[in-house]
Amino acid sequence: DMLPNFLCVGAQKAGTTWLHAELERVSDVFVPTRRKEVHFFDEYYDRGPDWYADFFPRGSEAQAFAAVGEITPMYLYHSEAPQRIKDTLGDPKLIIMLREPVARLMSQYRMDFSRGQFEGSPEAFIDTTPDALARGVYRAQIERYLNPFLPEHIPFSVF
Repeated sequence: DMLPNFLCVGAQKAGTTWLHAELERVSDVFVPTRRKEVHFFDEYYDRGPDWYADFFPRGSEAQAFAAVGEITPMYLYHSEAPQRIKDTLGDPKLIIMLREPVARLMSQYRMDFSRGQFEGSPEAFIDTTPDALARGVYRAQIERYLNPFLPEHIPFSVF
């Protein structure tokens, strides 16, 4: 069985869906397609590593891929995800995608509004969704990853 050797951990509304689509097009890279965001290290950690492994290639199929990964934007924000990733995967390469915080917030607002999950103004969204602002405060989120991982496991690029 082959577990991921890279993860994109977020941030939400920062281009992770685009990255997933681009990686799907690369023949020797595997990302899950039956569920784009696996959410193992935040929501389903209690289901165990065998549940997680079912999302990835096994046996001879795994040999076809130079890289196996997954993209779940919530991992950046979830306080326990970095240590869980370290405990399960060791030292995978980590991709952190960021977006200007106000643009990220407004994108989250528009998404929730269009899905009918929120009705009201952006100001009301900020007032009633406390983590909406916190998700754009990246420093603390990134620092959580620098504790269990060495900086070289998190290559930074700015676009």
